[in-house]
Amino acid sequence: MAGIRDEIVRWTREGTPFELIENRISGLPASDDEKSALWLWAWSYRPPGESYGESRRRVLAD
Repeated sequence: MAGIRDEIVRWTREGTPFELIENRISGLPASDDEKSALWLWAWSYRPPGESYGESRRRVLAD
C-alpha cells in the first residue's frame, strides 16, 4: 500500500481531480478499510484552500 500512497500524493500535487483519485482507489483490489484509509490519505494531501466536493461561492453582505 505504500506505493499507492506515493501515487496519491503525486496525483494531488499534480492537481488530479479528487473524483478521479477516488475512482482509482475504488478500483483497487483492497478491503473497504484499506480503501477508506487511502481516501483519507488523499484528502489529507489536498492543496490548502481547496475543498473537495464543495463549490465555493462568494456572498456579498448588505
